[in-house]
Amino acid sequence: MRRISGLLLLTTALAVLLAAGSALAEDAKPTVTPFGQIYANYTYNASGYEDYDTRFPTNDYNSFEVTRSYIGLKAQLNKQWSANVTFDSRRDYAYSKTTVSTGVADDPATADVDESETEVFGTTGARTGQYTVYMRFAYATFQPYDEFGVTFGQIKTPVYDHYTDVWYLAYITGEPWFKYAFTRNGLNDLGVSLGGNFPKGYGKWGVMFGNGEGGSTAEVNAGKAVQASVLVRPLASIDAAKGLSLWGGFNYDKIQPDHPEELRTTMRGNLAYRYDVKKDEMGFIVAGDFVQSTYTIDIEGTDDVVSQSMAGWVDFWFATHYGVALRYDSYDPNTQNEEDTGIGYQDETSYILAAFYVKPIKNVKIALDLQRTSYTAEIADDKGEMVTKGPDQILGLHTDIAF
Repeated sequence: MRRISGLLLLTTALAVLLAAGSALAEDAKPTVTPFGQIYANYTYNASGYEDYDTRFPTNDYNSFEVTRSYIGLKAQLNKQWSANVTFDSRRDYAYSKTTVSTGVADDPATADVDESETEVFGTTGARTGQYTVYMRFAYATFQPYDEFGVTFGQIKTPVYDHYTDVWYLAYITGEPWFKYAFTRNGLNDLGVSLGGNFPKGYGKWGVMFGNGEGGSTAEVNAGKAVQASVLVRPLASIDAAKGLSLWGGFNYDKIQPDHPEELRTTMRGNLAYRYDVKKDEMGFIVAGDFVQSTYTIDIEGTDDVVSQSMAGWVDFWFATHYGVALRYDSYDPNTQNEEDTGIGYQDETSYILAAFYVKPIKNVKIALDLQRTSYTAEIADDKGEMVTKGPDQILGLHTDIAF
């Protein structure tokens, strides 16, 4: 059924492109616009971990970092055709290998294998990696109508294309769908999408059929992903209520088609209200968000893994150049993994962001912020007793420069 849906989407996109032949004949002078955007920050770890905590060496760790450096070209070929090529950079992570105890005794009958230890592979983090340039977006769009168009290439996922309507502090952290990596494709994917705006400002819609791995990962000849996103402004005709929006998202990712079948389905709902007291000078947005992801693998005796996040935020800007924001998240990576169920241990986290920001000139934002992540998990202290894992507390100075 999912393959049929994907083929139907591809057929529709192809039909739209074939019908675009008449637009090719239009004599128009293309315009090409260069652009760029930089997210740069300074962070300081003010957590104060105890000496028995494995995070103890990172106390007072502080660093300057660039987390986003877009540079690209936007081309408007004629009224219907446009294109976008955007490059980005990120740390090239170095890999580490650590030997840890398995908690079982070594079997002397297997002299060539030490069952008491195992090797764990991971990344050393962003501290040692060099920046590498990679392609973020590379797509062409045919938009014959404002309500309907098709995009092909390394495209923006529909959810990413809509989330900037409700979350304005991406230069500090992502909103929950991306912060907690509910999907593999994230911001971009290789594929085709259909989408457009509803008439008279009543919202927008988008649907995508893509590889599923995301734009930075090659297809592994597995299943594909289907994603849909709809943002509705039901009271767009009423001035005081036009900022009310309902946003729904869905992602179906066939990670492995068979032997065994492996898939992840993700759903989200967002309710937000924005009100501009005076355009570009004073206003606010308040929003509530819920995301649930279900991971299923077709192995007998294996239960589904359900992850959930609930979040709420308020962002208030005033006097043209200033603003304050507050956000709270609750995230549970496995709703069944609870201490009192006998399945596992407490693994929930809660997150608080408090920020004060300044916009000294157009397209420049500077934020002073505190991010605190609290845990329900327990660790052993220096007396061998189990205590609640201490929180992460990160002070930051984040900037967003667009040009």
